[in-house]
Amino acid sequence: MNKLLKKMRQCESGFTLVEVMIGMMILTIAIVATTQVLIGQIRFNQQNVDSLSAYYLAQEGVEMMRNVRDTNWLHNFDWLEGGVYLPLEVSDSLSYGINPNPAYFPATLGEQVDGVDDLKKYAPFQISLGEQKVWIGGEESEKFTREIQLLPITDEQCAGFEMTDCSEFALVRSTVRWQEAQKQREISLEEILTNWKDGAI
Repeated sequence: MNKLLKKMRQCESGFTLVEVMIGMMILTIAIVATTQVLIGQIRFNQQNVDSLSAYYLAQEGVEMMRNVRDTNWLHNFDWLEGGVYLPLEVSDSLSYGINPNPAYFPATLGEQVDGVDDLKKYAPFQISLGEQKVWIGGEESEKFTREIQLLPITDEQCAGFEMTDCSEFALVRSTVRWQEAQKQREISLEEILTNWKDGAI
């Protein structure tokens, strides 16, 4: 009987303090490691979202500049120096900011437009000199800025088009910049625009 009681007492004995401490340490390490992985994944996902957003904003800048060329043509102005927008110059030293014009939409609903001044007021986009904050969904972004340049194309690029007048071409470079933690990041897209209409009608 005494032997049976001794065995029962041995079975009822708990963990020692050292065993409890080791168990807690292992559990803490596992929780901290899992938390670090989750935080890293969230940070990585945010970086991907920012990079993808910047890519689309850069592409939007290229498309806007193409639309500027086409809008000038539609109103019978020169492709880059039309009266609808401020004159655009193919230059290494100038850059432009471009955003949708919030006043554009009423003009599309049948509002009367008289003369070039009204065309400027209701132009699809607003263009300014220098880098500009991007407008997203009608609000100015606190994160992204965009700079658009119209650069002369190289002789090699011009020769690829089998053209002798390289002034009928412009290299559009749309660059979007944003701050990521302590690092400044940017994405640039380029496309060659041509004056295929060859001036006003």
